[in-house]
Amino acid sequence: MSRFSRWIALLAPVALGCIKGATDVPAPLESHHMDPTQPPARCAATWEVDPTPARDLVDVSQARYVPEPSTAPPTPAMLEEARARLAHGAALLRDADAESAATELTRVYLLSGSVELLPRIALAHEKAGHHAQAYAFYEGYLRVADPPAERVRGVRAALSQLAGRAAYLRVSTDLRATLMVDRFPVAMGPFRGQLMVDAGPRALTAALEGCELYLITQTFVLVPSDPRAFILRGTFPSP
Repeated sequence: MSRFSRWIALLAPVALGCIKGATDVPAPLESHHMDPTQPPARCAATWEVDPTPARDLVDVSQARYVPEPSTAPPTPAMLEEARARLAHGAALLRDADAESAATELTRVYLLSGSVELLPRIALAHEKAGHHAQAYAFYEGYLRVADPPAERVRGVRAALSQLAGRAAYLRVSTDLRATLMVDRFPVAMGPFRGQLMVDAGPRALTAALEGCELYLITQTFVLVPSDPRAFILRGTFPSP
Protein backbone atom coordinates (compact mmCIF):
# COMPACT_ATOMS: atom_id res chain seq x y z
CA MET A 1 0.00 0.00 0.00
CA SER A 2 1.37 3.46 -0.92
CA ARG A 3 2.03 6.20 1.61
CA PHE A 4 -0.87 8.20 0.17
CA SER A 5 -3.24 5.21 0.41
CA ARG A 6 -2.25 4.63 4.02
CA TRP A 7 -3.08 8.22 4.88
CA ILE A 8 -6.42 8.00 3.06
CA ALA A 9 -7.28 4.91 5.12
CA LEU A 10 -6.13 6.60 8.32
CA LEU A 11 -8.19 9.72 7.67
CA ALA A 12 -11.32 8.05 6.33
CA PRO A 13 -13.36 8.99 9.45
CA VAL A 14 -12.72 12.71 8.89
CA ALA A 15 -12.94 12.74 5.10
CA LEU A 16 -16.68 13.38 5.00
CA GLY A 17 -16.26 16.32 7.33
CA CYS A 18 -13.70 17.78 4.95
CA ILE A 19 -16.05 17.27 2.02
CA LYS A 20 -18.64 19.30 3.92
CA GLY A 21 -16.12 22.13 3.85
CA ALA A 22 -16.36 23.30 7.45
CA THR A 23 -14.43 26.53 7.86
CA ASP A 24 -13.34 25.96 11.45
CA VAL A 25 -9.68 24.97 11.78
CA PRO A 26 -9.77 21.35 13.04
CA ALA A 27 -7.92 19.95 16.00
CA PRO A 28 -4.53 18.34 15.27
CA LEU A 29 -4.47 14.72 14.19
CA GLU A 30 -3.24 12.04 16.50
CA SER A 31 0.24 10.84 15.50
CA HIS A 32 0.67 7.43 13.87
CA HIS A 33 4.01 6.11 12.62
CA MET A 34 3.93 4.62 9.14
CA ASP A 35 6.19 1.65 9.90
CA PRO A 36 6.03 0.43 13.51
CA THR A 37 8.93 -1.96 12.90
CA GLN A 38 11.36 0.92 12.37
CA PRO A 39 12.49 3.27 15.16
CA PRO A 40 11.29 6.84 14.60
CA ALA A 41 13.85 9.35 13.40
CA ARG A 42 14.31 12.84 14.78
CA CYS A 43 13.37 15.49 12.26
CA ALA A 44 13.20 19.27 12.34
CA ALA A 45 10.95 21.10 9.91
CA THR A 46 9.06 24.39 9.77
CA TRP A 47 6.63 26.10 7.42
CA GLU A 48 7.94 29.43 6.14
CA VAL A 49 6.29 32.10 4.04
CA ASP A 50 7.68 31.71 0.52
CA PRO A 51 8.51 35.23 -0.76
CA THR A 52 9.32 34.01 -4.27
CA PRO A 53 7.13 31.02 -5.13
CA ALA A 54 8.19 29.08 -8.20
CA ARG A 55 6.57 30.05 -11.48
CA ASP A 56 6.21 26.45 -12.63
CA LEU A 57 3.71 25.43 -9.95
CA VAL A 58 1.25 22.79 -11.08
CA ASP A 59 -2.46 23.33 -10.48
CA VAL A 60 -3.59 20.36 -8.40
CA SER A 61 -6.76 18.61 -9.50
CA GLN A 62 -9.88 19.27 -7.45
CA ALA A 63 -10.86 15.61 -7.87
CA ARG A 64 -9.79 14.99 -4.27
CA TYR A 65 -13.10 16.50 -3.11
CA VAL A 66 -15.29 14.13 -5.14
CA PRO A 67 -15.72 10.68 -3.56
CA GLU A 68 -16.06 7.68 -5.85
CA PRO A 69 -19.17 5.51 -5.55
CA SER A 70 -18.90 1.76 -5.53
CA THR A 71 -18.46 0.10 -8.92
CA ALA A 72 -20.92 -2.63 -7.89
CA PRO A 73 -24.57 -2.13 -8.95
CA PRO A 74 -26.66 -0.68 -6.10
CA THR A 75 -28.96 -3.10 -4.32
CA PRO A 76 -32.70 -2.45 -3.98
CA ALA A 77 -32.13 -1.47 -0.35
CA MET A 78 -29.44 1.01 -1.35
CA LEU A 79 -31.73 2.56 -3.98
CA GLU A 80 -34.56 2.85 -1.46
CA GLU A 81 -32.24 4.60 0.97
CA ALA A 82 -30.97 6.83 -1.83
CA ARG A 83 -34.51 7.92 -2.73
CA ALA A 84 -35.27 8.79 0.89
CA ARG A 85 -32.02 10.72 1.28
CA LEU A 86 -32.58 12.52 -2.03
CA ALA A 87 -35.93 13.81 -0.80
CA HIS A 88 -34.34 14.83 2.49
CA GLY A 89 -31.47 16.59 0.71
CA ALA A 90 -33.87 18.51 -1.54
CA ALA A 91 -35.85 19.59 1.53
CA LEU A 92 -32.68 20.75 3.29
CA LEU A 93 -31.75 22.81 0.24
CA ARG A 94 -35.22 24.40 0.16
CA ASP A 95 -34.85 25.20 3.87
CA ALA A 96 -31.55 26.99 3.17
CA ASP A 97 -29.47 24.40 5.02
CA ALA A 98 -27.10 24.06 2.08
CA GLU A 99 -24.22 22.50 4.01
CA SER A 100 -26.36 19.64 5.31
CA ALA A 101 -27.92 19.29 1.86
CA ALA A 102 -24.47 18.88 0.29
CA THR A 103 -23.61 16.12 2.75
CA GLU A 104 -26.91 14.31 2.24
CA LEU A 105 -26.77 14.54 -1.56
CA THR A 106 -23.19 13.24 -1.49
CA ARG A 107 -24.43 10.19 0.39
CA VAL A 108 -27.08 9.70 -2.29
CA TYR A 109 -24.36 9.83 -4.94
CA LEU A 110 -22.30 7.22 -3.08
CA LEU A 111 -25.35 4.96 -2.82
CA SER A 112 -26.65 5.32 -6.36
CA GLY A 113 -23.64 6.33 -8.46
CA SER A 114 -25.85 8.69 -10.50
CA VAL A 115 -23.59 11.32 -12.13
CA GLU A 116 -26.62 13.59 -12.60
CA LEU A 117 -26.41 14.28 -8.87
CA LEU A 118 -23.03 15.99 -9.22
CA PRO A 119 -24.39 19.41 -10.35
CA ARG A 120 -26.93 19.35 -7.50
CA ILE A 121 -24.16 18.63 -4.99
CA ALA A 122 -22.10 21.41 -6.56
CA LEU A 123 -25.01 23.85 -6.24
CA ALA A 124 -25.46 22.95 -2.58
CA HIS A 125 -21.76 23.54 -1.90
CA GLU A 126 -21.93 26.82 -3.82
CA LYS A 127 -24.88 28.02 -1.74
CA ALA A 128 -22.99 27.00 1.42
CA GLY A 129 -19.97 29.09 0.36
CA HIS A 130 -17.76 26.05 -0.31
CA HIS A 131 -16.40 27.35 -3.58
CA ALA A 132 -13.53 24.88 -4.01
CA GLN A 133 -15.82 21.90 -3.38
CA ALA A 134 -18.48 23.29 -5.72
CA TYR A 135 -15.83 23.70 -8.42
CA ALA A 136 -14.75 20.10 -7.89
CA PHE A 137 -18.22 18.64 -8.32
CA TYR A 138 -19.02 20.74 -11.40
CA GLU A 139 -15.65 19.78 -12.88
CA GLY A 140 -16.28 16.14 -12.00
CA TYR A 141 -19.64 16.26 -13.75
CA LEU A 142 -18.05 17.42 -16.99
CA ARG A 143 -15.37 14.75 -16.64
CA VAL A 144 -17.65 11.73 -16.19
CA ALA A 145 -20.95 12.75 -17.80
CA ASP A 146 -21.90 13.63 -21.37
CA PRO A 147 -24.26 16.58 -20.93
CA PRO A 148 -25.79 18.51 -23.85
CA ALA A 149 -23.94 21.59 -25.12
CA GLU A 150 -26.26 24.05 -23.39
CA ARG A 151 -25.69 22.33 -20.03
CA VAL A 152 -21.94 22.34 -20.63
CA ARG A 153 -21.99 26.11 -21.22
CA GLY A 154 -23.90 26.67 -17.98
CA VAL A 155 -21.50 24.52 -15.96
CA ARG A 156 -18.46 26.23 -17.50
CA ALA A 157 -19.92 29.63 -16.60
CA ALA A 158 -20.36 28.44 -13.01
CA LEU A 159 -16.77 27.17 -12.96
CA SER A 160 -15.49 30.55 -14.12
CA GLN A 161 -17.36 32.36 -11.34
CA LEU A 162 -16.22 29.90 -8.68
CA ALA A 163 -12.58 30.19 -9.75
CA GLY A 164 -12.78 33.89 -8.91
CA ARG A 165 -14.40 33.32 -5.51
CA ALA A 166 -12.08 30.56 -4.28
CA ALA A 167 -8.72 31.12 -2.61
CA TYR A 168 -5.36 29.72 -3.66
CA LEU A 169 -2.53 28.17 -1.71
CA ARG A 170 0.96 27.67 -3.17
CA VAL A 171 3.04 24.98 -1.51
CA SER A 172 6.62 23.84 -2.06
CA THR A 173 8.78 21.29 -0.31
CA ASP A 174 11.64 18.94 -1.10
CA LEU A 175 10.86 16.76 1.93
CA ARG A 176 9.13 13.38 1.85
CA ALA A 177 5.81 14.14 3.47
CA THR A 178 2.06 13.87 3.15
CA LEU A 179 0.60 17.36 2.73
CA MET A 180 -2.84 18.05 4.13
CA VAL A 181 -5.24 20.98 4.11
CA ASP A 182 -7.60 20.87 7.08
CA ARG A 183 -6.52 17.26 7.78
CA PHE A 184 -7.40 16.02 4.28
CA PRO A 185 -4.50 14.67 2.18
CA VAL A 186 -3.94 16.69 -0.98
CA ALA A 187 -0.43 15.80 -2.21
CA MET A 188 2.80 13.94 -1.51
CA GLY A 189 6.18 15.64 -1.13
CA PRO A 190 8.49 16.42 -2.77
CA PHE A 191 5.91 18.77 -4.22
CA ARG A 192 5.47 22.15 -5.89
CA GLY A 193 1.92 23.10 -6.69
CA GLN A 194 -1.03 25.42 -6.34
CA LEU A 195 -4.19 24.32 -4.53
CA MET A 196 -7.65 25.81 -4.89
CA VAL A 197 -9.24 25.94 -1.43
CA ASP A 198 -12.08 27.76 0.30
CA ALA A 199 -11.40 31.21 1.67
CA GLY A 200 -11.30 31.61 5.44
CA PRO A 201 -9.28 29.99 8.25
CA ARG A 202 -7.20 27.09 6.94
CA ALA A 203 -4.64 24.69 8.38
CA LEU A 204 -1.76 23.36 6.29
CA THR A 205 -0.12 20.25 7.76
CA ALA A 206 2.89 18.21 6.71
CA ALA A 207 3.18 14.65 8.01
CA LEU A 208 6.85 13.74 7.77
CA GLU A 209 7.17 10.01 7.24
CA GLY A 210 9.21 8.08 9.76
CA CYS A 211 9.74 10.98 12.17
CA GLU A 212 9.25 10.98 15.91
CA LEU A 213 7.30 14.26 15.89
CA TYR A 214 6.25 14.71 12.34
CA LEU A 215 3.01 16.73 12.22
CA ILE A 216 3.96 20.31 11.32
CA THR A 217 0.99 22.68 11.04
CA GLN A 218 0.69 26.24 9.81
CA THR A 219 -2.60 28.10 10.29
CA PHE A 220 -3.64 31.22 8.39
CA VAL A 221 -6.60 32.99 6.79
CA LEU A 222 -7.06 32.96 3.01
CA VAL A 223 -8.93 35.52 0.92
CA PRO A 224 -9.63 35.17 -2.83
CA SER A 225 -7.57 38.20 -3.87
CA ASP A 226 -4.45 37.23 -1.91
CA PRO A 227 -2.85 33.84 -2.72
CA ARG A 228 -0.59 32.62 0.08
CA ALA A 229 2.67 30.76 -0.52
CA PHE A 230 4.48 28.51 1.95
CA ILE A 231 7.59 26.38 1.74
CA LEU A 232 8.41 23.50 4.08
CA ARG A 233 12.07 23.36 5.03
CA GLY A 234 13.92 21.14 7.44
CA THR A 235 16.28 18.29 8.14
CA PHE A 236 15.04 14.85 7.26
CA PRO A 237 16.55 11.38 7.55
CA SER A 238 17.96 10.09 4.28
CA PRO A 239 15.88 7.36 2.55
